[in-house]
Amino acid sequence: MSKYFIWTTLNKLEDEELFRKKLESTPNLKFSDKNSEVLELTTNSKKFKIKIRRISLNLKQDDGYEAMRKKLVKILEYAHCNAEKIGNEKGQEHEKEDGAAINSLYSLLTKWHYDEKIDNISILSCASDILYKLLIGHYYVNANKRTALLATIQFLQSFGFFVKFNPLKYSSNDWEPKLIKIIEIHEKETMTETEQLNRIKEWIKRHLLISYKWYNF
Repeated sequence: MSKYFIWTTLNKLEDEELFRKKLESTPNLKFSDKNSEVLELTTNSKKFKIKIRRISLNLKQDDGYEAMRKKLVKILEYAHCNAEKIGNEKGQEHEKEDGAAINSLYSLLTKWHYDEKIDNISILSCASDILYKLLIGHYYVNANKRTALLATIQFLQSFGFFVKFNPLKYSSNDWEPKLIKIIEIHEKETMTETEQLNRIKEWIKRHLLISYKWYNF
C-alpha cells in the first residue's frame, strides 16, 4: 500500500504555482524527482517517499459542481461543531435563521459556476470568498468569526494546505484582530469588496504551508 498526497487544483496554473511556492517554505518536505510526481519527507534522519495523486476540480462541470457542494457542507459542519470549543461564550453558536449559512455558501458556488472568468477561480480566491461571506453575513447568534475562520481553514486543508493561524491551536490574538478589521471595513465601506477580497487572499497566502497529511491507496 502506497502513501499519496492528494494534490487538487481548481485553477491549475495558479494553484500549482501556489503549491510549489509553499513547498519551498514547508520544513522537511520537497520534491524528490524532476517530474514533481513524488514528495520526500525527512524526519529524524529518515526519508519517506509520498506519491502525488493529482485531481483537477472543474466547477463548470456537473461532477465538479457537486463535489464542491458536498465539500462546502462538510466544512460548515466542521466549523459549526468546533466553534464552541473556542472562547468563553458557550451555547450561542446556533443560526439566527436555519440554513442561512449554508445557503450563503451555495450562492458562492453558483457564482463560481457561472463566472465567465473561470481562470480567476483558484483555491485562494474561493477561500477568501468563504471567509468574507461568513464574516459579513453574521448568520449565527455568536461565534461568527470563529465559524468563518474554521470553515476557511477546513476548506484549505481539504486541498492539502496547513494553515498557521488555526484558532483551535493558537491564541485569538493571532487571528481575531484581522477578522474584526475586515468587518469594520465592510461596515464603514472604506474599501470595495474586490479590494477586501484581494487583501484577504494575500493574508491567507502568507500563512500557508503544505499539509503533512497523506492517504493510503
